[in-house]
Amino acid sequence: MKKGQTQLSYKDRVSISVYIKEGLSNNEIGRRLCRNASSISREIKQNKAGPRRDQYNPDIANDLSVIRKRIAARENPRKSPAVWKYVEDKLKEGWTPELISGRISLENPELSVSHEAIYQYVYKHELKLAGYLPSRRLFRRPKGPRKPKQSPIPNRMSIENRPEPANLREEPGHWESDSVVCGKSKESLNVMVERKSRFVAISKIRDLTSRETCRAIVARLAEMDDILRRSITYDNGFENRMHEHINEKLGTQSYFCSPYHSWEKGSVEQVNMLIRRYIPKKMDLSKVTDEQIRYVENQLNNRPRKCLGYKTPNEVFNTFS
Repeated sequence: MKKGQTQLSYKDRVSISVYIKEGLSNNEIGRRLCRNASSISREIKQNKAGPRRDQYNPDIANDLSVIRKRIAARENPRKSPAVWKYVEDKLKEGWTPELISGRISLENPELSVSHEAIYQYVYKHELKLAGYLPSRRLFRRPKGPRKPKQSPIPNRMSIENRPEPANLREEPGHWESDSVVCGKSKESLNVMVERKSRFVAISKIRDLTSRETCRAIVARLAEMDDILRRSITYDNGFENRMHEHINEKLGTQSYFCSPYHSWEKGSVEQVNMLIRRYIPKKMDLSKVTDEQIRYVENQLNNRPRKCLGYKTPNEVFNTFS
């Protein structure tokens, strides 16, 4: 056998076919191909197209070999101890199957494994490793479309039902609400933008709960005239579950963006990006004072906007009352 060679190539199978037609024995074919006679015998027996030895066809033999390897890989992914030793070590280091699959051939060019094979290996042969997977589940979810999650928002009304005056920014009092969060603390910001004037109201809240969000919105809008409290557009975050209580307190109507369509409340999304110029993502919101928040709010409300004919939000908002 040739050094380092373990599998027959298509070229080898063509040679075997020719040697069979010449009437050579398995021993002689093996000698010419530098293979064991048992390997030649097994190849012919497994991959011949019919019962007779002379029905060996290299094309059919090659296809049968590929099919057999695919079936074996699905039924028994434990093919190389070196591969699975690497997989186990990296799973225990906190790597995902995708990372392992992509990295293994960089560190060991002779090794390879797909992330799907890793999942099969874990769930069929080494369930004790399931705790190291990202999900840490002891079973795999069935493939196929999942049932959509039930909305956590009771009695939500789609943004598709929002009236045209609100959509076209023809009248004041239609707001967009969103949250700015921080990974270093529970404190968050509730941000509201009036759609016609782009007036900004920022409130610091103790945590991202529906009760705190409700309290902040009611406190900011309750002091305004009725014409400035028509509707509020939210996303589908859990913090907006108390929208009906807000409507009861303020006389507003609530509307909700389609799931994963944050651009449907683009005004507040744009303002959030402006806020990040003053309060970066890495800043601990628990250390941001109310005075700093008022400063940011005033900066944004006195910033000329092209969409307002270069007037400021304050200048436009103050014409409503």
